[in-house]
Amino acid sequence: MSTSKSTPESGGRVLIAVACIGLVALSVATPTVQPRPAHDATSETATRSLPVPTPVASTNDTTELPPGTSATGIENVTRLVEVHKSALNDITYTVEAEWDQVSGASDPRAAGAETTTITINSTNGPSRSLTRLSTDDVLNEFWSAENAFAAKTSVGSPSQAISYRYASGESTDPGFRRSVTALLGDRLNSSTYAYTGTVTTANRTLHEFWATGLRANTTPIASTHGRVLVDRSGRIHDATVVQRYGSGSDRRIVRLNYALRTGVVAPTRPDWVRAELPQLTGSVVGNGTVLALEHTGGLRVSNATIRTFFPDGRDIDVSVEDFEPGETLYLYRLRTAPDRVRVRVNEAPAVNDSFVPVGDDSVGVSAFTRPASFYGENLPLLIEVEPGGYG
Repeated sequence: MSTSKSTPESGGRVLIAVACIGLVALSVATPTVQPRPAHDATSETATRSLPVPTPVASTNDTTELPPGTSATGIENVTRLVEVHKSALNDITYTVEAEWDQVSGASDPRAAGAETTTITINSTNGPSRSLTRLSTDDVLNEFWSAENAFAAKTSVGSPSQAISYRYASGESTDPGFRRSVTALLGDRLNSSTYAYTGTVTTANRTLHEFWATGLRANTTPIASTHGRVLVDRSGRIHDATVVQRYGSGSDRRIVRLNYALRTGVVAPTRPDWVRAELPQLTGSVVGNGTVLALEHTGGLRVSNATIRTFFPDGRDIDVSVEDFEPGETLYLYRLRTAPDRVRVRVNEAPAVNDSFVPVGDDSVGVSAFTRPASFYGENLPLLIEVEPGGYG
């Protein structure tokens, strides 16, 4: 959105867990192949909390190895991860992931550094996804569909505060697939992986790779354990990476558990999207001078502030007392009073030369709840309208 906005309302708690996805990439050097690792059940890979396929057969078959790999190991992590990401585009699947995010210091061993465990469950199908991302006391739920996005943030257990957001006219991909894939690539890049054969589970043959050592320039990582299962098309079905920083009492362990499940049912829109939020769309009419804000369904608006971000830099608020599904509000300004937004209901104004242009591009629309538990008092629903879309 525009950089001129003052947006404690539009950010809110929705961004708390999202910020945890920020990653610091490790430097990568050319991998070297190490001897085949021992499959030690007591190794740190045994700390994995997500299910790991139980091998019922093991071979040294190296035919049709995944892209980016060879009979010696994973040679090109970037290629493997990119192929993995591309292979998910046209299928319905669920990703389960759990990882530790270190904050408070750039070095995970430093005094005062804190570790937060983040979990994600995301079911994705063509043009839609449903994601749950949580930390210790914050749960974010995200629904993404064609040209629309909704978010629900709950704080505390049981929930002490809940806020909602609905947006149309922006990208439908909230970025979790990209972020989790980038996280997976970063963790795999910290180690070298040797090829150890295939395992068969659920009538699927997967190629198995085990971490054998660190790549160069991975300070402050002291040691790592890892296991990756990949099908021949390049989909990464399971990955566990456990990294130790420091030694002795000055030690911290961070983990990544990742699991891909295919053949699942496509996600459906959760009830809270319609029950708690209005579904709004925006367009430009009147020869590029009038904003049409249409209520297409969901919650009836009884009290709201509409904040419009105009191309000339003005951010102007106007209040509406009632806005029902099926209705359209027309917002416009006159050159004689450019700091005032006029509103007409269900009837577009007759345009003349006194109307201020707003452009003819797309229009981004967002609706935010603002509960007292977040803002100190119950504030009206905030509807943000931005000609030109989100930028």
